[in-house]
Amino acid sequence: LTSLKGVALEVDTKTVPLIVKEFGELRERSATLAIRKISASKRRPSHPQPIPNSTGVLAEMYGTYARVVSGQQTVEKSLLEPLSQNLNREGLQRYVREYLPNELLHWGGDLEDLFPQTSRILKQRGISEQEFVRFWFRQPYPAQDTYDFFDIKLDRWMEFVRTVAPDLATETEREATVLQGLHAQLNAEVSASIVGGELRPPE
Repeated sequence: LTSLKGVALEVDTKTVPLIVKEFGELRERSATLAIRKISASKRRPSHPQPIPNSTGVLAEMYGTYARVVSGQQTVEKSLLEPLSQNLNREGLQRYVREYLPNELLHWGGDLEDLFPQTSRILKQRGISEQEFVRFWFRQPYPAQDTYDFFDIKLDRWMEFVRTVAPDLATETEREATVLQGLHAQLNAEVSASIVGGELRPPE
């Protein structure tokens, strides 16, 4: 796969020990000697050090990633420096400019649809959705337990509103609690509908 640009590991709802285990296995399988030799022949020699399979190191790496994509740190002056040799700068900027905002604002539910009243008032006050994206990465909180992106998104949105518009916090938290309850109920119904390996619609 000479044109391979990256490999992703899906971790939603997995336990931290399982994520660490799968991350180690993925890294061993994807960082082949052939790719390293090709990279070394084109640029300066590189001897990437294995990343220890520990929760602490992964949390530190996530913090580094968050600082890089939020513009607080450059790749070259971070723990991600070994990746800088073959980094597609244009691709990274497109990822930061287009992909991340779309993921945080629209995946798992469009924030304007989930909180129409709050979103409208914030816009009237000149507080844009992009500020929520910057807020998300200002101080990253690596998950320590099994998590659901939807729940984390609502938690961060409530924290954001409490920070930029405290007067809207109570109503926003009430709406978020209702959404989380409906989300948990839906997940429970779907889980209960899986019987004998077959997916059956909930009654």
